[in-house]
Amino acid sequence: TGDFGAETQSADIVLPGIEVDPFEAKSYDASLEWYNREGSAITFAVFKKDISNFITTMGICSNAALEQAGFSSLVGTISEVNNACVASGVDGSLNAGSEVSITQVQNIGNDISVDGLEISIQQNLDFLPAPWNGFGGILNYSRTSQDSDADNDVKVTGISDDTFNAIAYFEQDNYGLRLSYNYRSDYELESVGTFNGAGNKSVKAAGRLDFSAYYKLSKQTKINFKGYNLTESLYEEYESVEWQPRATHFDGRTFVVSIQHSFF
Repeated sequence: TGDFGAETQSADIVLPGIEVDPFEAKSYDASLEWYNREGSAITFAVFKKDISNFITTMGICSNAALEQAGFSSLVGTISEVNNACVASGVDGSLNAGSEVSITQVQNIGNDISVDGLEISIQQNLDFLPAPWNGFGGILNYSRTSQDSDADNDVKVTGISDDTFNAIAYFEQDNYGLRLSYNYRSDYELESVGTFNGAGNKSVKAAGRLDFSAYYKLSKQTKINFKGYNLTESLYEEYESVEWQPRATHFDGRTFVVSIQHSFF
């Protein structure tokens, strides 16, 4: 597809992905687990994933790609000038110096390695006298890193370097309460890579607090109450650096009440 500006003399072109191979991954996992009592565990795990034929949308400046897609007669000859793809004004409808943006889905020829570790502690305090025996908690931390020998530092998107979860709960025979806090450091979004490596989109680091409770009216009927984002955390996107904001979403606090009934 192509979008040509008559006044601005520019072109935005999305070329079809051709001869794209599915990406392949080799995964390695190892864990050490200690179940110190019923309903409780302490675990440590490491993992590694080697990805090849990674698929991403890349910015290109290629006369051969334009000719193959049938856009040569419209755009004409292009070349890279000062880290920008521009038309030469020859054999096409664009004036000389017009900016041309071309993107295409491609495989990168470099491997990406994703490595990490995870520590998790879950403890059920049922050994305490009533009513304290209903308390329990879960702590979880993971650290992930990525490494690629690609020139433009391509990464698997949506992965934070640091992720932390803390859950405290109290449960009895007919009711239960749960408070959870989740945090993740900033992470990249899927975006169009360019031939000069600019324009990465990311999400700022953020944490949020959620709450849930239930009460059993009978064996068949249960009332559920949930509260999301009690801290009113923002979702904030930025480009390349945090002082270049792209979007901010405010969802506020959300509360949900439901009744669950089983007829069997």
